[in-house]
Amino acid sequence: MARGLGVLAVLGVAAAAACGSGDSPTDPGDDAVEVHLTTSQAFAPQNLTVAPGTKVRWINDSNTYHTITPMNPTQQGVWAEVETASLGPVFDFTFSVPGQTYIYRSTPYASDFTSGMVGRVVVTAQ
Repeated sequence: MARGLGVLAVLGVAAAAACGSGDSPTDPGDDAVEVHLTTSQAFAPQNLTVAPGTKVRWINDSNTYHTITPMNPTQQGVWAEVETASLGPVFDFTFSVPGQTYIYRSTPYASDFTSGMVGRVVVTAQ
């Protein structure tokens, strides 16, 4: 069973690299701030405040289908929607635009951006 989970994690990294959104996951031991897609259909932590230049890594802990869909796909410094159904790292994204608030959701578990599986990243002003 453990061997199968390792294979799924590797496949999740390969899928994220193929999607072309943000940075692809690299070294799990680097300085990325982690957001977990949990088995209780939540982002943990739900709210983050980061400095410009901070890398955030989303990790699927639930092995179910999720999206990481930004509320405003035309917002300055935003990523393109990402889909995953694999355990492990989904994708990395480095936030570089100061003073922005990014709201996002997993579309299967949130019908809008106000309730359900919704997250927020606030990038501090410099």
